[in-house]
Amino acid sequence: MKKKRPTPKKPVAKKKAAPKKSSAKPATKKAAAKKAKPVAKPTKKPAAAAKAPAKAPDKKPKKTKVPPELIAALADPTKTALRLEVETLPPELGQATWLKELSTGKIGKPFLGSEALATLVDLEELSIWGNCDEAPAALSGMKKLRELRIHIANAPTAELIADLTSLEKLDLFIGDFMKPDVEFPRWIGRLVNLKDLRLNGPMGAIGDEIGALAGLEALEFGHGVHAQPRLPDGVAALKRLRELQINVHALDSRIGELTDLELLEIRSQKTLTQLPAEIGRLTKLTKLTLTSNGLTSLPPEIGALVNLTSLDVQSNALTSIPPEIGKLTKLTDLDITCNPVRVLPPEIGQLSSLTSFKFGSDKHLDAGVEALPPEIGQLKLLRSLWSHGGRLTTLPREIGGCEALKTLYLPAHPITSVPPEIGQLKKLEWLSFAETPLAELPVEIEGCTALKELDLTGCSFPQASYDRIIAFKASRGNHYDFKMPRLDKKRPPPPATGSTTRLGPKVLEALAKKGLVIESPAEIPEPNTRKMKGGAEYPVPEAMRQFIRDVKWPAGIRYEVTFGSWKFDAIDFRFGVDLTEYECSFHRPFDGLLDLTNHNMLVWDMSDPDPGDPRLYRIDHDGWSEHDAMSLGVRLSTFVQKMKPKPM
Repeated sequence: MKKKRPTPKKPVAKKKAAPKKSSAKPATKKAAAKKAKPVAKPTKKPAAAAKAPAKAPDKKPKKTKVPPELIAALADPTKTALRLEVETLPPELGQATWLKELSTGKIGKPFLGSEALATLVDLEELSIWGNCDEAPAALSGMKKLRELRIHIANAPTAELIADLTSLEKLDLFIGDFMKPDVEFPRWIGRLVNLKDLRLNGPMGAIGDEIGALAGLEALEFGHGVHAQPRLPDGVAALKRLRELQINVHALDSRIGELTDLELLEIRSQKTLTQLPAEIGRLTKLTKLTLTSNGLTSLPPEIGALVNLTSLDVQSNALTSIPPEIGKLTKLTDLDITCNPVRVLPPEIGQLSSLTSFKFGSDKHLDAGVEALPPEIGQLKLLRSLWSHGGRLTTLPREIGGCEALKTLYLPAHPITSVPPEIGQLKKLEWLSFAETPLAELPVEIEGCTALKELDLTGCSFPQASYDRIIAFKASRGNHYDFKMPRLDKKRPPPPATGSTTRLGPKVLEALAKKGLVIESPAEIPEPNTRKMKGGAEYPVPEAMRQFIRDVKWPAGIRYEVTFGSWKFDAIDFRFGVDLTEYECSFHRPFDGLLDLTNHNMLVWDMSDPDPGDPRLYRIDHDGWSEHDAMSLGVRLSTFVQKMKPKPM
């Protein structure tokens, strides 16, 4: 053991760790190199390090590679306009000093290499689609610039633009949504030659300095600009304005002073509940857009806008349309969708130039338009009549007078009959009565010789009417898109006390192939019922009850069904979703399953002729307030076949 004590020679360890001996660097390095000869790792690391810088120069040329568009421009000085979709400007751009128009950068990407702009002092139009942290210093030398589009995150540096007094058009986004709001650029008043100004970005109150732009003709406060309490004083002073896009909580009488306005747009302000009577003074107005506000009525003075060609008041709270609308004889586009309007004035037939009319609403199904006035037939130029959801039960015979009609889109209405005059629509190309209780189409439908698309999805036709539609489809050929109704086998209505109908053989077979087993009693004596708004009671379909309660789902396995881009998780089903609120939309009772993950519903018709294998529908939810139903075109058995097992 004592012999082993020579291990105190651990001073060898001291030699290795001793900083004093390490001072003899050259000797230790040579010695270390000789001893480290078999160890190739240290030498490989520097070799790898040497390779790394060798690769770096290979990447640099890619970043600074001259785009072919620039090469072509440098070879031809007569080309004064150039578009470069690059994030970093190549230095060679500075050689193209003759350029007058330049569009560069990539939307949403940082903009780099702005130094290359320094020599382009003759530019008249510049669009930078990338994001600039600061205003490029080169802008100060572009005294001839007439049009500029730029996004500057650092708002104070944007004041550099104020020296470009030749500017006539400015599209400026300042600020960053990830940072606090910026102040309105008060230097904007120094650009006295501006005719077109579009401001975007997170900014608050609009300063009065904008009133100094006496020659301004177009003004837009776009994305991010806060809604103003009322029309700013500076804006009200711009008497030459022809286009105004602004968000205000209320509109006062001063709007009537902007008599040169041709376009007025106010969106998404629920506090804007009425328009001042002075709106009627805007007689040059051609386009009025007031979507997603809180308007409860339109003033009679709307009839004074005799040059109006487009009126869009969708998604408001309008309960009526004033008869003065009939004075708008130049109106070509009218959109009143998503408003609880019940009655259309007969004066609508005086809109002799109307080509597109949209009404109806998914949001106000209980107060939709109840009937089209007979005067609708006077609209000889009408090409599109569009209404998704409402309370129409039929169409007036005068519809045949709309001789230019190409699109008649009326799904989700309680339409039960269609007049034979529909056959007079010789130019009709697209016809939809989807999701209506319509039971047949008149024979005269064959007179619609231009028909290319027919949608009867969700309709239920008796045998004779069904066969006639099938024959009509065959006569049109396979290159037409006809979505057929389902065949009504005249099954009696379900009893109010419930039903003990079981899953059909197709469904059972599909379940068996998936390894799912039915474990249920022979009969369930008293299944639940649903009471609809009309008072009628319908049984919860026993097929649904069995599918949820009685199917034995293997532990640790989830089933996923995919339809297009939509996935339904079978493990997350919840039974007993109350769908009575949708009855007025679909006009028949539904019950369904809820996908807890995606908040979508899978539903089927309680009154389906084949309760053992019912047809499935999907309902999308948008905040549980708006909804839309789409027929999946499959039955329960097909749904089961598409289920794919996945481990949990």
